[in-house]
Amino acid sequence: MIENDIVKYSQSGKIMIAGDLNARTACEIDHIQMDSDKHIPLFDNYKCDSSLIQRKSKDSSINTRGRQLLSLCISSSLRILNGRTMGDLMGAHTCFQPLGSSVVDYFLASEELLPNFTYFHTHNFLPDFSDHCQISCMLKCNTKIYERNLNLALMPDKYIWDDNSVSAFQDAINSNEIKNFIRQYKDKIYDQDSINNAAEDLNKIFLKAADLSLKKIIRKPKKSKKKKIKKNREWQDQDIINLKQNLYRKYKLMQNHNTDPYVRGSFFKCLKSYRKQRRAKIRKFKQDIMNKLDNLYDQNPKAYWQLLDKIKNISNNSQNKSENTIDPSEWQEYFQKLNKNEQYSDDLIKKKLESFHNENVFNELDYLITPEEIEKAIKSLKNSKSSGFSMISNEMIKYSQTVCIPLIQKLFNLVFSSSIEESESVLQLKGLTPNGLLPMGALSGGKDTLSNALSGFSPTHKISGFEEAKCLDKMNERMPPRREQLNNTQ
Repeated sequence: MIENDIVKYSQSGKIMIAGDLNARTACEIDHIQMDSDKHIPLFDNYKCDSSLIQRKSKDSSINTRGRQLLSLCISSSLRILNGRTMGDLMGAHTCFQPLGSSVVDYFLASEELLPNFTYFHTHNFLPDFSDHCQISCMLKCNTKIYERNLNLALMPDKYIWDDNSVSAFQDAINSNEIKNFIRQYKDKIYDQDSINNAAEDLNKIFLKAADLSLKKIIRKPKKSKKKKIKKNREWQDQDIINLKQNLYRKYKLMQNHNTDPYVRGSFFKCLKSYRKQRRAKIRKFKQDIMNKLDNLYDQNPKAYWQLLDKIKNISNNSQNKSENTIDPSEWQEYFQKLNKNEQYSDDLIKKKLESFHNENVFNELDYLITPEEIEKAIKSLKNSKSSGFSMISNEMIKYSQTVCIPLIQKLFNLVFSSSIEESESVLQLKGLTPNGLLPMGALSGGKDTLSNALSGFSPTHKISGFEEAKCLDKMNERMPPRREQLNNTQ
């Protein structure tokens, strides 16, 4: 398998292989010594192996897989970085087992890449994480880095909403100071050109009440990052911390006396005890969380979801992730059907068009917004959502309905009436033109261009023919009746 991949990818560029190969190669040679084409004629595409420094290794054993790996390196012009590159010139052990230590984790690279490796390092053994050591290398590349001066805007300030904020905010919104602002907002007359001013004034009312009642987080420019202090996990108590410290002391002793059976036995005995106690602590901590979830489900939903997030962060079992993965074939089948056009017959299309033609269309958006509609929309708002740049959270609106609904209704109807007027102008203009089409550029400038276009048609204009009258009749049919007109007819 690995030979096929080397042949495949060597046609595109140089090769690098890294990982646990379960091969012990000791200090054996991974290239042809004194390789030369001066005395014996060879193929034109044959490249002679370069003379490299002798590789070193603290592991003096060699096994069958090690010999196979050396043979692969010679045939594929791959070289082992362990014990040869700056940072690991002695070939440190990469795997620690109760029966002994070995070098089985390797970095292999094409011979032409060796001058580009500036560093290779075998990291310290972490017994509470894995039996193997992490290995890393530094590769010199020709890259260009473009500096970008990004002047990013700061995040908006944020108000803290807790259990005590409901009564405090309601008291603030009903205070004399805020009532004075509300009275001024209701009495002030806004035209369609000052819609933004109306929105800003309403926003100020909410923020003024929040300043009087809520705590505020003021965003500041981030300073240079300080070194984070590593905190112990919540399931770690003092007993497990002391056992971990004792484990690392025994590991340092084993580094100096790697062949001493007593030292190795003491270390792995301590490691077994640590892993057993760690599993028990994690299991007990999770069980305590599950017991809390049963009590908080109805009493405190917010704390309930916070505990669920803790479970996600604590769980580090990769098996749970693999069980929930979706098969790649299912993804492929899903995306193939996603944008596929469904075939409809002509009869089905005709039936659809007839149903649309016979359907009575009634547009509720042609009427002003009512307080009942706003109240219904406010009830659907969810708590604990980001407030955005307006800094008005959903909780502020939900717990001040009696005060804010008339204010919101005034703003929404002001915006709505402006859009209705422009829509009516479009329909009126289309009905007045002979072909029912808008003049060129009528919509590009918004309200002003529509007014200018309509100014070309006089209200006292006499209908010149049947086609013009027909266009005007179509316009009247498209214009739904006002709610006031419906009430008068009833």
